[in-house]
Amino acid sequence: PRFTVVDTPGFGEDIRDENVHVKNMVNRFKNDLQYVHVFVILFKQTDNRMTAALWNMLNMFQTMFGPDFWKNAILEATHWSYSPRLTKIRQDGGMTEDIWAKQFNERLQKDFKFEFDLPAIFIDTFHNRKNREEVEKFQQNVDYLWKFGQSRLDKEM
Repeated sequence: PRFTVVDTPGFGEDIRDENVHVKNMVNRFKNDLQYVHVFVILFKQTDNRMTAALWNMLNMFQTMFGPDFWKNAILEATHWSYSPRLTKIRQDGGMTEDIWAKQFNERLQKDFKFEFDLPAIFIDTFHNRKNREEVEKFQQNVDYLWKFGQSRLDKEM
């Protein structure tokens, strides 16, 4: 299947640039795209907070697409390394995939008033391709994202 990726680079940098990005995005959604099947909401693995810019963007999407927007959303932790060293550092700090997803889901549910957990994926595009476990984790998460996207193809938004 064909798909289009719309990226939102630059959010949170400068309020004037942000307004330009928002206007361009709204025009793109209104005029160029027939449907939006999946929203991947990315957070760098080390960020455990939501910026005001991201909150505003998510609020705009919810306003544009209605509360069903969240049914097509998935969380992604980027730079989530599965190297033994970084996995141990995360575990020693009390951070797991489940805890990370729970923290963001609780915040989003509180702020945007929906009552289900968004699925979460953990992808490190810089994984060690010589480490079998890192390669397998990368592939598992990418496969999950692909299946999530496939499951949304027949649901128009």
